Amino acid sequence: MDVQKQEINYYTLHTQTTDKSSLDAVYTPDGKLVRSREEVKNFEPPKAILDNLGKSNYKDWKITKDVHVIKVYEGKTSKDHYALSLQKGKQKKVVYFDKDGNMLMNRKKS
Repeated sequence: MDVQKQEINYYTLHTQTTDKSSLDAVYTPDGKLVRSREEVKNFEPPKAILDNLGKSNYKDWKITKDVHVIKVYEGKTSKDHYALSLQKGKQKKVVYFDKDGNMLMNRKKS
């Protein structure tokens, strides 16, 4: 059997707390952070998000369960996104916002 030498391109780290918050990170072999994603549950959304939600098509929807903060670090920049689980009657959606309250996308929740 011909075995070729393989080199490690990167290391990944995944941690999770008891409340299901998590951190995923990717490092180079010499320990430099390439990118990370932190998801924090049960977070109070910023006022700008609540204000814009109240002016949107979802103003009559209720925020349910967890609010997630997703912090993404890539290169030298980082971005915070917020995921809100919404419900109106039997309809459920997850709506994503940036830190300034701008809606980024929404998806039907199964």
